[in-house]
Amino acid sequence: MDSKAIRILLVEDDVMLQRSLLKYLSGEAGLEIVGTATNGFHALEILERCSVDVVVSDLRMPGMDGVELFQRLKDKQDGPRFIAITAHDRDEAMLELLRNGANGYIVKGDSIKEISRSIYAAMHGETVVSSSAMTRLLTRVENATERPTSPDTSGLAPTAARILDLVCLGRSNQKISEEIGMNIASVKKQVSGLLKYFEVSSRSELIVSMHRQGYMAK
Repeated sequence: MDSKAIRILLVEDDVMLQRSLLKYLSGEAGLEIVGTATNGFHALEILERCSVDVVVSDLRMPGMDGVELFQRLKDKQDGPRFIAITAHDRDEAMLELLRNGANGYIVKGDSIKEISRSIYAAMHGETVVSSSAMTRLLTRVENATERPTSPDTSGLAPTAARILDLVCLGRSNQKISEEIGMNIASVKKQVSGLLKYFEVSSRSELIVSMHRQGYMAK
């Protein structure tokens, strides 16, 4: 295995799904599965003895669930990136995870490619929210009985405003680059400018902040 491969710990209590994910991710170039676990306690044991770049974890598991596992990992210096996968509608959990720095949120049933895309994006400091999870958030905002005041975006240039929309729709920098025809370096610069403009420290915090303020990406 390439020493530069992204080292992954897969945490999933559904044995059949774990096997399916293991088979798919093991076949992806540049990825290496260094361990599998069925709950947070088991995952922490593996993390004590293995170097891991990304933890891909279910949220609902017996014993220690994925939310608590993330809480244990998020403050560790040089800790692994964290991507949540779940079959359940847990919007509050999603918002809380993203606000606290999780790198991805994938709903089971989405294309399995969403997981590998999230892993690659996480290693570049990006946050990926799957299309179905993002749709749920948008629906939640649309159906809110009391809508919060939308953030002021009047000071944004058209390109920055378009990139804000795409970030809030869960697009990675690579996808944004392809969609608007801008090189990656310029996209990253624009995203950094958005973080400064809205006074947030991370891409995930920007996404959560915009949705909580009722911002509707176009």
